[in-house]
Amino acid sequence: MTVRKWRTAAAVSLAIAVLGAGCSHLNEENEGSGYEAAEVTPIPGEEDLAEVSLTSEAAANLGLETTSVTKSKGLLSVPSSAVQYLPDGEAFVYTSPEELTYLRAAVTVIRDDGPFTILSEGPEAGTQVVAVGAPQLLGIEFQIDGEG
Repeated sequence: MTVRKWRTAAAVSLAIAVLGAGCSHLNEENEGSGYEAAEVTPIPGEEDLAEVSLTSEAAANLGLETTSVTKSKGLLSVPSSAVQYLPDGEAFVYTSPEELTYLRAAVTVIRDDGPFTILSEGPEAGTQVVAVGAPQLLGIEFQIDGEG
């Protein structure tokens, strides 16, 4: 199994496990109340891309943390925990264009240096990306329940 396929399988498995352990309760307490802790809104004109909006309580429950993309010697860097993979192997990070709003952004990985991943392409330096909780956002965006 290639490293990319292993990472993809691991990311999807982790997202399902984490969601089953800690995210499925986000809307349970408020079922039938019209209150939603998370809202997923498709981006018009963008196939398979959606914006994830959370309440502040939901973001706190998920333990989401963001950090800035950095740039050194012409290369971008993000925490390795920020980089996620779709089943087709596409790498991405979740950016936070505004508070409590998250959007996938494609990245091109050069190498994983342990705590940091070096990118040749991705969001501009200074862009806020999710460093803790990205698998949970993946599960929310793709409505992976994690139960059963």
